[in-house]
Amino acid sequence: MRRRPLKKVGEILLERGLINLDQLTQGLMHQKKSGASLGSSLIHLGLIDYVTLEKVLAEELDKAQSRKIGEILLESGRLTLEQLNETLRLQQESGRLLGEILVEKEMLSPQQLFDALSTQFDVKVVEPEQMLFKKDLVDLLTRTEAASFKAVPLCMAGPHLVVAFHEPFNNRIVKEVEAKVNHPVEPAYITSENFKIALDKAYPDPKRYVKPAENRPGTIQREAHKSEARKLVDLILGQALLEGASFVHLEPVQEGLSVRLRIDGALQRLTPVPPALQEEVVDTLKTMAHLKVEERHVIQNGYFTHRAVNKEAAVKLSTFPVLVGFDKQREKMTIKLLNRDASLERLEDLGFYSAVQQQYENLLLQKQGIVLISGPMDSGMTTTLYASLRILGDNNLSIATIEKNIDTFLDGVAQTQVDSARGYSFGKGLHSVLMDDADVVMVSEIEDDETAALIFQAALNGRRILSGVHASDATSIYSLLREMGVEPLTLGMGLSGVLSQKLVRRICVECREAYHPSSELLESLRLRPNTTFFRGRGCQKCAFSGYQGRIGLFELFVPDESLRNGIATGLSSDELRRLALQKGLHTLRMDGFRKALEGITTLEQVLAVSGRE
Repeated sequence: MRRRPLKKVGEILLERGLINLDQLTQGLMHQKKSGASLGSSLIHLGLIDYVTLEKVLAEELDKAQSRKIGEILLESGRLTLEQLNETLRLQQESGRLLGEILVEKEMLSPQQLFDALSTQFDVKVVEPEQMLFKKDLVDLLTRTEAASFKAVPLCMAGPHLVVAFHEPFNNRIVKEVEAKVNHPVEPAYITSENFKIALDKAYPDPKRYVKPAENRPGTIQREAHKSEARKLVDLILGQALLEGASFVHLEPVQEGLSVRLRIDGALQRLTPVPPALQEEVVDTLKTMAHLKVEERHVIQNGYFTHRAVNKEAAVKLSTFPVLVGFDKQREKMTIKLLNRDASLERLEDLGFYSAVQQQYENLLLQKQGIVLISGPMDSGMTTTLYASLRILGDNNLSIATIEKNIDTFLDGVAQTQVDSARGYSFGKGLHSVLMDDADVVMVSEIEDDETAALIFQAALNGRRILSGVHASDATSIYSLLREMGVEPLTLGMGLSGVLSQKLVRRICVECREAYHPSSELLESLRLRPNTTFFRGRGCQKCAFSGYQGRIGLFELFVPDESLRNGIATGLSSDELRRLALQKGLHTLRMDGFRKALEGITTLEQVLAVSGRE
């Protein structure tokens, strides 16, 4: 049986004479820019009213729903003609939905039904285990309202709020939700069973975690709370590992304990820990990290390992006291997660273009001198340092490191970690390491004058040094090092080159789409009119954010003889940068524009991190 092509909204409205071809084109252009459905776009443009659209779609649904779902399943081989005819007969007798009968009779799995519905009505299909619910959006509906509508807010897609509905085709419910949340709504589909899971995940009931305390002796009640707190801690850490979070922030607030995950550099808010479990969750984490549970007025740091969702992470827990209001002493917790199962990245995985990577590798392989990695906090400097050591390790060299925190253990590398409590500083570590026969020394960061002086002394004595500095770009490092007491002549002789980097978010490849920024923006950036850039519309794979993962933007500065002479004579960073640009410095913004034009990241991300240029 040959299936008729399914009618789309635009086709239906054209056939009925409700819009013309020019109006359809306008609607499609708005849909592409906004990420909304075609129907929502036509309403927004004033080309059709909501009541008319609702009536037309309801009529089409009544005429064709069962037959078209059946045709889709028949065409895909999910259903035989005999099964379809039998199910249609049962539907006629019972008046029930065709899909419900197919699943009940085990002719079809729920997932196969979702796929058919998604194909027929062109809606997203969502599953709660892949959803990261955001508290500010979830709070647009109360739990009671969400249960009544069978709808849960997910995320923003442009101006539209994506909401998972069990009945996304029920225009009355969608309209009521729009009125409640005060946003135009983009419906997505979720099954009845998955909706129950999503509802509990988005609106956790404190009673699920805290059992009634009546008639319980104090000790038994405390032990019960501890058990529930451990389950909640496991849930939070498991969610963080599943989402690939680098940090978890637990902050005391009036309604309990705020929970936020840092994912791809951005904080995402989860549902808070209820007040009744706040102290138990804090105490549970401190116990896991071997900290003093009763000590609540000093900063503490501890470590433990945790395994969840088939991943093992090294966890660093930091606590420090804060005030909530004027009279409540509480503790804020920051959890750093390091995935132990992740393999050590190579330079080519970080976002280098081949020419820059080759130049950087040549710099690393020089016999002596200092190579610095610069960037702000959370810019991937440690990852690049480790990937650089991997290059050097492949060349049969003796390598030692002095690190503030050892994030990854490297085979064949002698690693040591500073410990201020025991008086083991970067300076003392360097003194020790330089007495050994190391070809390469990596210092994770230059944080004081003593460290700066020692690494330059070592470089001028024939050592190869690799280190990190927090600076905005490659040339501003020179002013920073002069402020640390390094003489201009020493800088010119000892510093071989600087790699500056920042991280931007990658566009999700599953929902990437092309678009044209405004002519005003392109003109301000001196780009050609109608230049094409890319963005993520938002889909289930990227939790409707439009992004998935991060990638580096790089600026490599390797001074030639004339620039070294300028450094030695004390040129300012601005003068040095101007001369470097004249000599063809490929800047971080240039690197970003190339990645944006190739659809790797967005123009907005590039502009956000390259503000100086």
